[in-house]
Amino acid sequence: MLDVERWRFLLRRYLRLVILLSATLSVAFALGARGRVSDEDLGRALILGLMLVASERFPIRLTHNTNVSMTTMICVALFLVVPVPLVALTALLGVGVGRVSRRHDDPIELLFNAGQVALATLVGALVYRATDELSLGPSVSPFGPIGAILLGAVVFFLVNPALVATAAAWNLQAQPLRV
Repeated sequence: MLDVERWRFLLRRYLRLVILLSATLSVAFALGARGRVSDEDLGRALILGLMLVASERFPIRLTHNTNVSMTTMICVALFLVVPVPLVALTALLGVGVGRVSRRHDDPIELLFNAGQVALATLVGALVYRATDELSLGPSVSPFGPIGAILLGAVVFFLVNPALVATAAAWNLQAQPLRV
């Protein structure tokens, strides 16, 4: 059994890894696309980025214990209509700015939350684009086969909680696969 200090060390290291990896990949993908992204692509990224800011800043409250976040829906839309190189940076900045505007998050938690959404969105986008040309069911014009859309969304919805569950597990001093 690991001692408390060792668990805290692992948690801090993991949070930093997700933060640095998401920032590095977001910037690297965006810089790699210079000259290959149209003004329309930038406009779509800007609009969806602003929607992410609003969804993070103003979650929909159903009851005093239940909030609905539109962030996941916007992230799926993001990888459907924005080129892959802009997806992670748009998600990172949109969620980050939205979280900052709430003014109550711990800085590390804020950066981790923005980073994990960016990574999950990037992985979902890569899976969607990799399967987009395959014949995975009927086409939902102009987005491609329904199977590719569903596969990208499922991967996004699996990666996102996996990143959070790992942090939660180490915070609770448990193994990530047991949470």
